[in-house]
Amino acid sequence: MLIGLLALAGCGEDPNDWEPGRPRVDRLRLLQQSPQDPLALEIQVTFEDSDGDLSGGLLDLMINEARSASLAMVDVFAQQSPPLALDATGGQIDVIVRLLRDVEVGDRVKIGVVLEDAAGRRSNEPFFEIEAF
Repeated sequence: MLIGLLALAGCGEDPNDWEPGRPRVDRLRLLQQSPQDPLALEIQVTFEDSDGDLSGGLLDLMINEARSASLAMVDVFAQQSPPLALDATGGQIDVIVRLLRDVEVGDRVKIGVVLEDAAGRRSNEPFFEIEAF
């Protein structure tokens, strides 16, 4: 089974009118599907966080608009190559997403992320849709 990318969409919020200190996802993209595990997808998140406290927060993975998993950003930062500084105000993170259910040919799945910083401020929620074929 292969996964195809259908669409990439933003959250509709104006990046020029952004609350200082609130994290923002500037780009979310599907990098690749694992050849060994068709339900494992590598995604990349490009972010900005003007006050540098994102490492104290969470990455919420959204599947079909419901929270599927939460990852501690301190661990995500540490797992990058090279690791991101804990006070980073911007960067890219790569994360492996594994769909928990079998995806049938023709199924569409909406995948998004929300970043939450140490102060509880939540980012926009960009997403993309994939279709199994």
